[in-house]
Formats: sequence, C-alpha cells, structure tokens
Amino acid sequence: VSLSPNHFGHLFLKSVGLTFSSFLLQLRLENSKALLLENNLSLSEICKEVGFNSTSYFIKKFKEHYGTTPKNYKL
Repeated sequence: VSLSPNHFGHLFLKSVGLTFSSFLLQLRLENSKALLLENNLSLSEICKEVGFNSTSYFIKKFKEHYGTTPKNYKL
C-alpha cells in the first residue's frame, strides 16, 4: 500500500475517529462478549480466540470498558 505506519495511523484516525489500537481493542472486546455468552469456552480460550496474549490484561481491559469482569458479565 506504500503507507508509513504514521500516515496510516493519521488516515485511520481521521476516517474512523479512533486510533487503530483503540479500534482493535474495542473490536476484540466486543467479540469476547459474544463468545462469553454463546460458548462454554474457558476465559483463556476466549482470550486467545480474540487476540489477547494475556488473560490478566484482557480482564483489566474488559473491566475498564464494560465496568464488570468477564466472569460477572457471563452470569
């Protein structure tokens, strides 16, 4: 595509209104919500499925974004 990472980031922010990393985090969290409700996957399996490398980081970000832990959300 011949875009530098900085130029891509600027265009993405201008177009979507979020940084690429914020957009990706939001997308991963939304996908994790669906998996929490639809499947009997473990939390670590869900983390891997949506692209998180660390379960603790996933839990932290999920709680920051939704105000509850993934375990409580599932209930």
